[in-house]
Formats: sequence, structure tokens, C-alpha cells
Amino acid sequence: MKIVLGGESFDYDGTKAPMSEALAIERVYERRYAEWQSDLAAGSAKAMCVLAWLIWRRDGREVPFEDILDGKADFDLAEMLESMAEAQEAAAAPDPTGTPDPAGTPGTGTSTSASSPSGSASGRGKSGSSRSGTSRP
Repeated sequence: MKIVLGGESFDYDGTKAPMSEALAIERVYERRYAEWQSDLAAGSAKAMCVLAWLIWRRDGREVPFEDILDGKADFDLAEMLESMAEAQEAAAAPDPTGTPDPAGTPGTGTSTSASSPSGSASGRGKSGSSRSGTSRP
């Protein structure tokens, strides 16, 4: 996905999360990695700052996190969010080439459903011939 920070476009793969990065995020964010992910999804400005820090870090730029919080290393949040929304829309758009999904054609399921009991008058465990805890003479 392409994310724009300060007028520059950066490639960002949000599916990649090496342990070293997760720990670095916890160190600067001062919360658990999972909390950062949740806060990021909820639109937290501070979580967005961590994302910018991470993107710059992956690009080889050592921008101190405090410089982002203090505004020394600033960026336009609206521009960043717009680029993220555009990337998500592009990822959700159907393939313009019309190439079928390799997993199957549209409408073709990848699994079958479990079959239901057929023709039985009584459901499982409801037969009158077996009663737990009682005996018949």
C-alpha cells in the first residue's frame, strides 16, 4: 500500500510485523503492540504518529519519535489518511483484467456444508428407547 507522508509516497506492507518492530513500537508507544493496532484502527492521532515513525524507519530514516510528537518532523494527517483510504479502496476493487480468482470461479464455494440428518423422526439423543439414569424391568 502507498502512504503519503509530507508529500512523499512510501510503500507500506501492513501485513509484515517482525518481532523487532513490534517491540520497537511498544517501546515508543508505551503500550502493547495489540493496543497500538486497535488504536490505529480507531483513528488515534498518536497511533498514526507511530505509523509514520515506522514507515520512515523502514525507509531508513531515523526520525526520533519525540520529534514527531513535538512537531519537528511534521506531516499532514489528512493527506496520510486519504492515501490510506485510497489504498484500501484499490485493494477492495475487483480485478480490472477480469482474471478469475485462482481459488475458484465466482460463486463456487471452496467447501461443502455438513449434511443434516435425513428422514429421522427424532433428533439426536431424543429417542424414547434410551433414557439416562433410569432402567426398565
